[in-house]
Amino acid sequence: MAINFQNELGTDIGGILDVDLRLSLVDGRLGLAQAVARRLFQPVGALWYDQDYGAGMLATVGSSVRSFGGLQSVAEAEALKDERVEQAEALISYDSVDGVMDVRLTLTDIRNSTFDLTFQVREFDSTTIVADFSVTDRVFQ
Repeated sequence: MAINFQNELGTDIGGILDVDLRLSLVDGRLGLAQAVARRLFQPVGALWYDQDYGAGMLATVGSSVRSFGGLQSVAEAEALKDERVEQAEALISYDSVDGVMDVRLTLTDIRNSTFDLTFQVREFDSTTIVADFSVTDRVFQ
């Protein structure tokens, strides 16, 4: 993949749960979406130099979280900590039978471009996994 180093959203090391061990580079919306996802998944205070980094969303799957409104607010606030995000709106639902949390985060970046970041978080054999991670254009009619 060609990297556009002139990209307004910047170039970053890829990765969703953590940085990619191969240190592959991503840019554009995908790079921004992955950076926001890492913020959501990492525990609060995950970076020693930024104690305000992280939302700890992975820890909420399978727990007794009753109010996803609060979790939606946390996801929105965490996304807005990235200086490339101008607006963030989260919609989170949880299926307690299947143990699946569906997340849709609608982001507007500094270029005034809006897109959806969607993913599922689920438990499988006592392991929390992220599935169906996607970034799609938001088309308004």
